[in-house]
Amino acid sequence: GVMTRAAFVTTLYRLSSKLGADMTTGTAEFADIADINAEFQSAVLWGAAHGIVTGKSPETFAPRENITRQQMCAILTRYLRDYLRLDLLFQFLNLIS
Repeated sequence: GVMTRAAFVTTLYRLSSKLGADMTTGTAEFADIADINAEFQSAVLWGAAHGIVTGKSPETFAPRENITRQQMCAILTRYLRDYLRLDLLFQFLNLIS
């Protein structure tokens, strides 16, 4: 299947909400998120505020672009390590690999 960058971030946003995590959003300079639906906008702003996602450039997120496996891995790594603070898991995985 295919998933967009905005849809992938929204999946993590919804999961985090269910986990009772910090859902504060910030502001970002992504001009191309102004015309996507409100939940996608909130998810992208949340992800950017917490360092989970970055744009394709400082002004562009590319919310409708299909996400690549590489982008998914990078986002998931930042989500698990930096947002959920699963540092010990990453240290363990580095030890056994």
